[in-house]
Amino acid sequence: MLLGTAHPERALLNIPEFCFQGADSLSDAPIVMLASITNGRIVVHLYTDAPRDLEHLKQYAWGAIDGQVAIASFLCGYAFTIEITQVFHVGHGINFVYAAPGDGRGIELNAEWPEILASIRNLAKGRQGASVTRCLSDFAMALQHPGEAAFYCYRAIESLNQHSIESAGLVGKSEGRQWEEFRRRAGCTQDDLMKIKCDADPVRHGNHLKAATMTREAVMDITRKIVTTYLGITSRSVDGVDTDAGTA
Repeated sequence: MLLGTAHPERALLNIPEFCFQGADSLSDAPIVMLASITNGRIVVHLYTDAPRDLEHLKQYAWGAIDGQVAIASFLCGYAFTIEITQVFHVGHGINFVYAAPGDGRGIELNAEWPEILASIRNLAKGRQGASVTRCLSDFAMALQHPGEAAFYCYRAIESLNQHSIESAGLVGKSEGRQWEEFRRRAGCTQDDLMKIKCDADPVRHGNHLKAATMTREAVMDITRKIVTTYLGITSRSVDGVDTDAGTA
């Protein structure tokens, strides 16, 4: 069983119990879920023999509930969001509380943290800085929505490219020249960008059923390194790699 909350809690959202049936993307093992929301409290009974870890179970539950909450948001005109917070199984002795959504592969909260925050905050100032903020917001969305990580990651990269275009005085120049400058600043190759774009395009164009070519972890890793290099973050704490990079 998985538990969660529909936000804002004060809205007391109610969705009667419904059944969701699907299959695991790797093993094709059947997945059946009985889910409901009562006064904002989410309960999901999940049945599957798929050899998955607790994080994947959370993703299954989130996927089943999110679609129903999207319907409620559309009909009511309110922006409901959901959070899966806990999973437990009496028979297997499991009682696990999930931390903040993410991949746990970022910068450690160490002595460099205030300096890094100040550096990014400075880049995010002014009209051009809005593209930096948009990039980081989209990366956060990729952490929150694993199934659409490539979509949000590529959108984050596009925002940084816009920052590069404006700060380098390339407005009105050819896209080829603009992307060339971005790759120089971000220390990446065209192949790096195309790998992410290849998995982002189906979602961008409404084809949510096309299988991804890369794992979510691979997409996030490439994007994180591109963004950290572009922003000039120099920290050995980023995925264990010394990203001694230039600033944008």
